[in-house]
Amino acid sequence: MTTPEPVRYSPHPELPLRELEYFAVVSETLHFGQAAEKLGVTPGRVSQMIGRLEQRVGGQLFLRTSRRVELSDLGAGLAARVVPSLLSLRAAFDAAQAAALSPARPLRVGFQCSVYEAVARVVAAMPQGMVQLVELPWSAPLTGVTAGAVDLALVLSPAEAEGLRT
Repeated sequence: MTTPEPVRYSPHPELPLRELEYFAVVSETLHFGQAAEKLGVTPGRVSQMIGRLEQRVGGQLFLRTSRRVELSDLGAGLAARVVPSLLSLRAAFDAAQAAALSPARPLRVGFQCSVYEAVARVVAAMPQGMVQLVELPWSAPLTGVTAGAVDLALVLSPAEAEGLRT
């Protein structure tokens, strides 16, 4: 197993991620108003963030007129690298968050014959892999619980098993 190379950090104290996110949305929409709507902020805030980023970069990222916004050459070059990187960062964060929120193993729910509509809706709303449905035998529906094959059994009454309360 090889040791990964250490992460090399920029000499800048802070990477302007928020400014880069605003830049990515404006570069996609080429419209400050539409970008503001997507970001849930005012067009003035978008303009302010783009101005800050342009100051940090040291050049104009967009060519603006009263009727049109387009990427400058500098902006197009930055967009080509920033947009895929932001998408990759978002995907990595989402995957880490999903892993942190998901149990070590799925909740195993046993059922007889068919899954009730209400249960099916709840299972469908859960993140994929959090719930595993297991069909139980008619003759001994609670053996899945007593054997540890399921965590929860939805069965028709009456059903009894040694050591279980229904």
